[in-house]
Amino acid sequence: MTNFVWLNGHYVSAAEAKISALDRGFLYGEGLFETIRVYNGAPFQMSRHYERLKHSAKRLKIPCHIGLKSLEQTVNKLVKLNDRKESYVRITVSAGPKPHPCSDTPVHGESGTILIESRELPAPYAKYRQTGARAVIYPYKRSPESPLYQHKTLSFMEYIIARKFASDNDAVDSIFVNTRNEVTEGSTSNVFMVKSGKVITPPLGANILAGVTRQTIFGLCTKNALWLRESDIKVKDLLSADEVFITNSLMEVMPIIEIMTGKERIVKIGDGQPGLISQMLIGAYQDLI
Repeated sequence: MTNFVWLNGHYVSAAEAKISALDRGFLYGEGLFETIRVYNGAPFQMSRHYERLKHSAKRLKIPCHIGLKSLEQTVNKLVKLNDRKESYVRITVSAGPKPHPCSDTPVHGESGTILIESRELPAPYAKYRQTGARAVIYPYKRSPESPLYQHKTLSFMEYIIARKFASDNDAVDSIFVNTRNEVTEGSTSNVFMVKSGKVITPPLGANILAGVTRQTIFGLCTKNALWLRESDIKVKDLLSADEVFITNSLMEVMPIIEIMTGKERIVKIGDGQPGLISQMLIGAYQDLI
């Protein structure tokens, strides 16, 4: 079966899709991406993903010449072409071909590259939403100052290494800690904890990505009369939490029942089972879908 992608205005097979050898996204990671879950053929939270993409493109001066309406039409058609009602869509935007890394002049008048793909879902997360999963504290600490962590850029090697580290330790994600020993986010997720019935998550000022699912959880907490606040979280506070869960567009709401902290030390969270508030938010998220 042919796998179709959309590349700079054209629907082509993935095998035939080509980008310039001078594309800055390929050469230097100068670009952005978004991952959007598709439920029953419909992309979820498209406008929020688009707003984040456009915001980052403006801040990092990366051309993104596609409007929300055109994006929605393109994604809907691509999902149908690939016959993937339960899937996810990846949107990649790069600075396009330039003659050298310090140049702002496009090659032959080109102004950027936009690639949209429809992909099959990765290994199912559903079982972990029932049983809970393990996370691991990533051993290398982050700078609390770098502005890049606030954007979903193509410079993704740090995250890839962290995901491999998680996989090697039978965990679903690695949790980053900064040089102030504060929890920031997961390699592909935002982090929440529950203490005494209160939901707490690091603020955007902790130098994290403004997750779309994170924002959805804020709304669900309000709707369900759950007390939520943004506050710095120390590692010791995370490990002593009653509940921990992580979120992203593909995981949705993922309960964390144990955390590995290094040298194979594993800390059980709460009673080692998905907590009541985590379960409530899992159900509320499913109802929203």
